[in-house]
Amino acid sequence: MMANLGLEPLEERRRISRLAFLYKILHEEVAVPASELGIIRNPRATRGLYTRDKLIVPRCNTTQLQNHFVSRTIPQWNKLPDDSTSADSVQAFKRKQIGR
Repeated sequence: MMANLGLEPLEERRRISRLAFLYKILHEEVAVPASELGIIRNPRATRGLYTRDKLIVPRCNTTQLQNHFVSRTIPQWNKLPDDSTSADSVQAFKRKQIGR
């Protein structure tokens, strides 16, 4: 039925929403400061096909922290291609994620 309607699976829509919210946080488009969530940019230069705008993955000692927004989203963010993370707007970012 979802294929007939042209909808993405719910898991994929949630992933895109989380990544879009992280994009908004990093580009200061929402009133949630990145420092308050413990989001830290990685100062070391990286190589490869992935984003240059890497974030440091926080250490998680409990199951609650492993399922936290930051712990789930940062590894997915770090795997995105550089052209996605450097998009000009949230709409352009989402379009690039849907086209993946």
